Amino acid sequence: MSPLPPGEMLAHWSVRTVLTSRGISPREVEFDLRKPVGNIVAYDFTRPFPHTYRQSEVDDILDAVVCNHLPPLREMVIRYQSFPQWKFTVRRKDGGVLQVRDVFEAIYNDLQTVLSPDDRAAYMDDPKAIFDAFIRQCEDDPPAVCAAEQKAGLRRVDLLMEECLFKGLTRADNNDVEDLWIAHFGPRPLIPPSMPT
Repeated sequence: MSPLPPGEMLAHWSVRTVLTSRGISPREVEFDLRKPVGNIVAYDFTRPFPHTYRQSEVDDILDAVVCNHLPPLREMVIRYQSFPQWKFTVRRKDGGVLQVRDVFEAIYNDLQTVLSPDDRAAYMDDPKAIFDAFIRQCEDDPPAVCAAEQKAGLRRVDLLMEECLFKGLTRADNNDVEDLWIAHFGPRPLIPPSMPT
């Protein structure tokens, strides 16, 4: 795949961050990376009163083409801003044009990878904080799920601790080998998205 000049592609609004003068996105997808893609919620702040999208509307967002590029984008190489050593390529099994859902599912699945001993050594600067965040998140689950999670062990997503919301993709503009996209994560807002200030 040949690299594309920066700015030539425009990703679907659900995978990029566009801020208004109030500092919020006019529309926003809340993707908690600890939860499956089916739990995504979307909001529209362009209306007089904030609107939460119905599930059928969320499905339409997820089924949208991820990028407006011609020819259509059939693969994306993604790495994480927080963990630059990890990268993966997103492709549909049928070779079709990438949809938002494909990208979200690939990110979610990659972050479910159990940490190897090398990962732990490289990324666990504060093991106590990571374990504490893992236990706090696990406590929200039923006891059987919590026990299974603890038995499976820490996953990549646990390294994000409180910064477990997907905040968008940006294109790397200095990569001449492949078309690389950077995934950004951040904390949950202090004010619920349905109540912007």
